[in-house]
Amino acid sequence: MCQLPLRKLVIVSAFAAYICLSSIALADVVWSDEFDGDTIDLNKWTYDVGTGSWGWGNGELENYTARSENAYIEDGSLVIEARRENYNGSSFTSARLKTIGRMSFTYGTLEARIKIPDLANGLWPAFWLLGDNIGSQGWPKCGEVDILEMGMAEAISAGTQNKRHNSGAFWDYQDNLANYALAVNAPAVLNDDYHLYKLEWSPNALIAYVDNVQCWAMTINNPESSSLEEFHRPMHILLNLAVGGQNFVDITDPAAITAPLPARMYIDWVRLSDNGFTQLQTDNTVEHGNFGIFTETTSVENQVNYGTDADLYIWNNMNAAEDTPFEGDKAWAFSVAAGNWWGMGVACSVDRNMNNYSDGYLHLNMKTASTQTFRIGISSTAAGEGWLSFVDGAEQFGLVRDGSWHEVLIPLNRFANVDFPTINQLFMIAGDSGSAFDIAFDNVYWSESLPRPVPANGSYGIFTENSGHQDAGAFELGSDGNFFIWENTLVAASGSPFDGENSIALQSAPGLSWFGAAFTANIKHNLTAFRYPESRLHFAMKTSSTASFQVGIKSGNVDDIGQKWITFQNGNDPYGFARDGNWHEIDIPMSDIAGDVDLSQVSQIFEILGVSGPIGAFEIDDICFTGGGEPILDDSESNRLPTVSITCPIDNAVFAPASDIIINASASDIDGVVTKVEFYEGDKLLAADYTEPYSFTWQNVVEGTYTITAKATDDEDAVTTSSSVRVFVGNQELAAIEISPLHCSLSVGDTEQFTASGLDQYNLPVAADIAWSVSGGGSIDNDGLFTASYPGGPFVITAKSGSVTANVNVTVSMPAGVCTGGPANGDYTYEVSGDNENPTFTFIPGYTGVGDSLVLLYYGNTQNGVFPGVFVKPNKPYSLTAAEGETVYFYYTYSVPEGGQRNTSNERHFITVGQCGGAVSGDITGDGYIDLDDLGMLAYYWLRSDCNINNDYCLGADTQPDSKVNLLDLASISAAWLQ
Repeated sequence: MCQLPLRKLVIVSAFAAYICLSSIALADVVWSDEFDGDTIDLNKWTYDVGTGSWGWGNGELENYTARSENAYIEDGSLVIEARRENYNGSSFTSARLKTIGRMSFTYGTLEARIKIPDLANGLWPAFWLLGDNIGSQGWPKCGEVDILEMGMAEAISAGTQNKRHNSGAFWDYQDNLANYALAVNAPAVLNDDYHLYKLEWSPNALIAYVDNVQCWAMTINNPESSSLEEFHRPMHILLNLAVGGQNFVDITDPAAITAPLPARMYIDWVRLSDNGFTQLQTDNTVEHGNFGIFTETTSVENQVNYGTDADLYIWNNMNAAEDTPFEGDKAWAFSVAAGNWWGMGVACSVDRNMNNYSDGYLHLNMKTASTQTFRIGISSTAAGEGWLSFVDGAEQFGLVRDGSWHEVLIPLNRFANVDFPTINQLFMIAGDSGSAFDIAFDNVYWSESLPRPVPANGSYGIFTENSGHQDAGAFELGSDGNFFIWENTLVAASGSPFDGENSIALQSAPGLSWFGAAFTANIKHNLTAFRYPESRLHFAMKTSSTASFQVGIKSGNVDDIGQKWITFQNGNDPYGFARDGNWHEIDIPMSDIAGDVDLSQVSQIFEILGVSGPIGAFEIDDICFTGGGEPILDDSESNRLPTVSITCPIDNAVFAPASDIIINASASDIDGVVTKVEFYEGDKLLAADYTEPYSFTWQNVVEGTYTITAKATDDEDAVTTSSSVRVFVGNQELAAIEISPLHCSLSVGDTEQFTASGLDQYNLPVAADIAWSVSGGGSIDNDGLFTASYPGGPFVITAKSGSVTANVNVTVSMPAGVCTGGPANGDYTYEVSGDNENPTFTFIPGYTGVGDSLVLLYYGNTQNGVFPGVFVKPNKPYSLTAAEGETVYFYYTYSVPEGGQRNTSNERHFITVGQCGGAVSGDITGDGYIDLDDLGMLAYYWLRSDCNINNDYCLGADTQPDSKVNLLDLASISAAWLQ
């Protein structure tokens, strides 16, 4: 089932040949799915959903879904059903299942017993393999093996659609596509009954069979080839039923699909047997414990190894910087430049199976003073990317934007459309263009899933003040999760609650054509207690709007998998709802939902979505699940883990040497009792306490840095370890000063508030009496407020406390549309407004006292000759009569505080009215310097025949104005170069 456009099968004779071997006898089955349950086993399979890139690379006409209408279990078989129906812009629906991240293998005997539907014309069933590294390498470098494909255009032409079957392989050969395939006719039609389709894969060959008759073979150990490594790496299984498409079926018009629909492809079973070479990868590859991404002191079970199995990629506009680490010796510290998007990511060379973390947390310590919006994300091969926006003033997950280190704790369940068994990027961060800022990260790791809430025997409240709807517990906003409006599509509306004092009253934000919101859990909920016939999703709702919308529940983490939507459409509203502006109670049987939702892992507990236009005011209240009974518990839920946390000391506490440190812990067990709490420093056991209150006094602690944890054990020997608390023992001393921001760029007249804080030898805050100073560009007061007065830089701002200092840079420029420059001695800068006529000229002293008693402005229309002079005042604009495009040459005579006067008649400035010239004559590029760049521009203009005083394009190169660029100008720029 090729992934990219392919019209012609190319036989690569050096790598392919028939192999006359008999079928190898069945060995031990090491993996199988017999499809003998009630539902598809999501521990073995996941789905491709949507239309993919250009119809999955083939222009296919179907929309793949994970709905029970398109894939289900019936009488011990998996059924993939293709339907003719309008769905999200497609004319057909079907399903494509795959084992990526759940099961993959290298070598073995793979078999499936399949019954295909009547294919004539336009259906395309497939049983095939793709390389697990498709996420990092793409296709065809991942490799592909097609065991069964049918419905090809050549068979349609010959009238043998239900007999001709195709097998083949695709791979990369020197960065070009290579493939070898063969189509043969079966003795009879294959849609009459189940038939056996088999692949024998060894280090030497790939061999395909139908009903144990060999139909295709290919050698993969050719010593002359180094391009067949694709077939010696893990691959996963795919099963699908496509409709139409190019490259195989060659039908792209939905009206030309004549196959009987709905059409069903039946798979009785799929089995993998060990052929002596088989290497199987299943859940034994799942990571456990804390998983390190970038940490030095946190205890981890496993971690990435940069340069071996992972790489840190700086995508754009992030430059390495220096910063004091939060822990250990290293931190990721970056300066982000202004005016461009920025981002980075940790990419794995092979997907990581992080299925044990989907209800865990992404931990990181982070510091920044920027208020810009940015996004943190993770990415997966089998689904997509999940991003969470950090907006200043909104939810920050613990981040404080004060330039100091803060712990950020993100529930991993909040990352939507991520397949946790196939994580290919463990940490990503990106932002859009804005001003420059600094950002740093440290101690980045994932912690394993926590137990899921399991309400039972009653009603579970989501948003209700009715006590009778909360006897099985309630969803606590803030701690269990929150109600999120998607992309600001809804705004508050006036409301009158159904019961109690609160309701959710909303309407569409102006100008938007879609809307959505959901109660999203930090940890997925086990709602299997609501699988009974009497179980209901209950809520009250009212509106007068005629807009269509959907109410839904979502399980898992991948978009459109484990999702059920109930459509409310004006004139056809279900469950007795009426759009009369009055409250109506709605009870949706959970049997209408459970067919598509895995109730053991509900992630979006209640959703509302509209995609066909804005909605007027609507109101929802009293949301709950009713009719709950006994839940289904997995092994981890049969005994709920105890909880434990250290309540004293607080994290980052500092004690004097030889102190006694009191350690207190709080511990409980929801389904039993806590039998003991142990206190640890690192891996060293300090003490154990067997009764409440759990406490230990650690005596006479010597100087150092310590990490303390507590472990609680329950009556079934389940153990939970608390989050760590770090303490420091020693006398605090000022060791460093942190300044925020680390650098900035200002315009003349702007101000910037700098702040400074002291850090001790443990990198913790400590008091510091800060004195401020600046090397130039303006002034800074005792509170760190810098006022930009004249351009240049970078200037150095210094914060000092005793002998400890810290420096940051500031650059000052003129406001946009203003021409500026000055002499080499730095006595002053000038500012010329960007007006198209009659600009103003301003003399700005470079230091105190310059021009106090005298400033004369001399100006003229030629570089040489007699210039008239006028008295002007420092920092006060003087308007000069001049037309647009006219060149004005000028210099100043001015008093200096050392005594006497100076002038710049030998270093005359010039500007063109309405645009800027160089800071000095000869500075053609206008960068404030006379250098090789100006010489290069001079040479360029020298070759032009239209350089003259009226030509703006050449103005500046004619430094000795004579309407020519020649040796006189070269002599002039050379002389200026030496000044």
